[in-house]
Amino acid sequence: MSTVLENGFTQRYLMRRVSKDIDSVIATLPKAVIQRAARRRGLTLDEFLADYQLEYVYDGADEGFWARFVQREKTGSCGPEDLK
Repeated sequence: MSTVLENGFTQRYLMRRVSKDIDSVIATLPKAVIQRAARRRGLTLDEFLADYQLEYVYDGADEGFWARFVQREKTGSCGPEDLK
């Protein structure tokens, strides 16, 4: 994993709270990253956003983490509607 991160594209983004009542923070992903992931799966951007979610992998021992796109489970939901 560290090799991928050392040789990967680096861009910094601001973070913001979802709300004062929700214990989450939002960071922006470049649209090009999402479009490329959708294209590799033969999906439109909207299809990809509906069918996939971002999964974070971290061990809690340091400040870093790794993220990947995973297909949503059909039994659950993890969309903007869940933040209401």
